[in-house]
Amino acid sequence: MKDEYARIVQQTSDGGYILAGGTESYGSGKRDIWLVRTDHEGEEQWNRTYGGNSRDRANSVRQTFDGGFIIAGGTESYGAGHSDFFLVKTDRNGNEQWNRRFGGEGPEFNSYMEQTTDGGFILGGKTLSFNGNYWLIKTDADGNMQWDRIFGYELESFLQISDGCFILTGVTRSKQDGNILLTKTDPEGVEQWEKSFESDNIHSVLQTSDGGYILAGYKSSDFWLVKLSKEGPVPIALFRYNPLYFGVNQTITFDASASYDPDGNITNYQWDFGDGNLKNTTEKIISHSYDRKGKYNVVLTVMDNEGTINSTGRELTVQRSATPVKNWDRTFGGTSDDSVYSMWQTSDGGYMLTGTSRSYIEGHRHTFARLVKTDAEGIEQWNRTFVGEDYYDLTSIRQTPDGGYIIAGRTKSYSQGWCTCYLCADSHDIWLVKTDPKGNELWNRTFEGEGRSWRYPFLQTFDDGYVLGGAVHSSRTDSLDFWLMKTDQNGVELWNRNYGGSGDEKAYSILQTPDGGFIITGETRSGGNSDVWLVSTDPDGYVQWEMTFGGTGHDVVRSVLLAYDGGLVVAGDKDTFTEQGTDFWLVKLGGIPAEPEGRDVLADGEPVQTLDAPTEDKPVQTPDALTDGEPVRTPDIPGFGAAVAVMGLLVWVGLARWRR
Repeated sequence: MKDEYARIVQQTSDGGYILAGGTESYGSGKRDIWLVRTDHEGEEQWNRTYGGNSRDRANSVRQTFDGGFIIAGGTESYGAGHSDFFLVKTDRNGNEQWNRRFGGEGPEFNSYMEQTTDGGFILGGKTLSFNGNYWLIKTDADGNMQWDRIFGYELESFLQISDGCFILTGVTRSKQDGNILLTKTDPEGVEQWEKSFESDNIHSVLQTSDGGYILAGYKSSDFWLVKLSKEGPVPIALFRYNPLYFGVNQTITFDASASYDPDGNITNYQWDFGDGNLKNTTEKIISHSYDRKGKYNVVLTVMDNEGTINSTGRELTVQRSATPVKNWDRTFGGTSDDSVYSMWQTSDGGYMLTGTSRSYIEGHRHTFARLVKTDAEGIEQWNRTFVGEDYYDLTSIRQTPDGGYIIAGRTKSYSQGWCTCYLCADSHDIWLVKTDPKGNELWNRTFEGEGRSWRYPFLQTFDDGYVLGGAVHSSRTDSLDFWLMKTDQNGVELWNRNYGGSGDEKAYSILQTPDGGFIITGETRSGGNSDVWLVSTDPDGYVQWEMTFGGTGHDVVRSVLLAYDGGLVVAGDKDTFTEQGTDFWLVKLGGIPAEPEGRDVLADGEPVQTLDAPTEDKPVQTPDALTDGEPVRTPDIPGFGAAVAVMGLLVWVGLARWRR
C-alpha cells in the first residue's frame, strides 16, 4: 500500500486552500513532496509533485507576495544522501521556479519558513551538522543565502515584527534560569536581547498593537498566557580598531568607548574575535592579535544595567605581513629647496642620502650636490657639499667594498654650450665622484661628449670598476642611441660604446652577466613604433646579440634581472589601447644563447634581421669602438633566436589575456 498524507494547510488569497504533504503514488522518487490546490469549496484545481529519486518531504507552505507558493521541507534526493533543508518556489499554478538545498555534514530536519518583508525568506530548523543546534537561514527572493546563524538551543518558532527584527522562541537544555527563552535579533540575525521563563513550552508568540508581545503555551498541564510590554531603548554597540590594516601576530587595539545606553549604563562588553577567542570584560578598550591570515568576523555585544543586550559586528582582514609602522622621520635642509634622488643603506646600518641643494651658499645661482649620512635611527652624522660654477646634482649612490662611496650624477660646470638640439636639451656632463667612508672626496671624473646624456643605469662591476649607460646624440641620424661607458676602479675611462639604428634608442637598465658582459634594456623607435630593445655585449662592450619585441603602441622595459634558470626577466609598461592606458608588463625570456642564431623569425608579422653565426673566416659581427667620432650602426631589428623570441611573445600574449 502506498501512502499519501497532508502535513499542513493554508488558506489562499482567493479563499481557496493549499495543502502540502507527501505522496508515494506520484512523482519520480520513493516519496515526493505533494502540493494540492483547491477552490473555496474544496474542489481540486491542480496538484504537483516535487523532488528527486529518494525521499523528500514538506514541513510548511506559504503563499508568496507574487501569488505563488514557497515550500520548506527536507530532501534526501540531493546532496550527500542524508536529509538537508529544502526550499521549493512555484508560480501561482504550482510550476516549479527554483529549488535550493542547505546542508552540512550531518542531517537537517524539522524546517520551518516564513516570507520576510523584503520578499526574501527566513528558514530554520534542527541541524546535526553543527552539534545538534538550531540553524537559522535568511535568503533573498531567489533563495540565495544572505546570512545564517547557529543557536545553542532549540528554536520552536520565529516571527518577523514591525521593525524588521525577529522574535525567536525556544527551549534550553538547562532549567537553571528558566527553560523557555524569548530572543530578539536585529534584521541581520544578531541577538539584541534574551529573556527566560519557567514553563513547559511556548506554542505561539504575537506582537501586540502596543508594540509588546503575547506568548501562549502550557505550564504544569494548564494553558499559559503571558503579556510582555514593549521593550525600552536598547544599548548601542559601537567599536573601532587600530591599526586599520594589520598582519599576523600584530597587536590590534579594539575600542568600544563609542558604545552607549540611552536610558542607563553599559555594564559589560563581550568580544567574539571570530578565531575562537571570547572575552567578557568591563573595560572599554582591549587588545588582541591573530596567528593566521584570513578574514574574521568580530562581534561586540554590550549589556546594560537592566540586562538588555545589543550587538554589532565587522569583518576584519588579517594580512600575512603587518603594515609598516612609522618608527621615526627626519628632515635635513636649509632655507631653500633640498631634494633627495637616491638612498643607500650603509654597512653600519645607517643611511646615505644624495641629491641637490640650493640652501647653503648665499648668492649661488644654481644647485649643487649634497650628501647626508645618518645612523640607523636617522640621526645625521655628517654632510658634505660639492660646489661648482654652474650646476651639480647626484642621482645615484653605492657603497664600495672599501667602505667609501661612489656617486654618479650630472654637472654643467664644464659644459661648453654644445648640443642645443631638442634631442639633448637636457644634456649634461657625466660626473663620477669617489669618497672615503666619511664622505671626503678622493677623486672625481667628468666625462664630456657631444650630445651625451646620462640619467638611468649605473652599477659597480665585478672588477671593482664602474659602468654607466644612457643615450648619446647621433650626428649621423640626428637621433639618440644607446650609450655605455666602462671605467676602472679609479674612474678612468676604459671604453665607451653606442648602439642604435635610424630612430631614437634610450637605455634604462644595465645588468652584468656571469661572464662579465652586459645586458642593456630600453626602447627603440628604429622600427617606427616604440618597442622593447635588448642588447647583449661581451665584457668589452662588443655586441653579442640583440632583440626587439612589442606591439603597435608604446612598449618599453625599464628593468632587467637574471633568472635562476639562466634566462632573463624584464619589466616595463605595455600599451593596452584602452582608457586605462599602459599596464605593468613582465616578460620571461629563455636561457641566454652562447652565440646568435642565423635564422629569421617573425615579430609582429615582419621578418627580423639576425646576425650570422660566427665561423673561422667570419668572426662575430660587433661594432667597432668609437675612435672616429661616428656612431656604431647595428641592424634595426636583430634576432635573438626563434625559441627565445617566441617565448617572449607568448608570455606577453598570456599576460594580456589574463588582464582582460
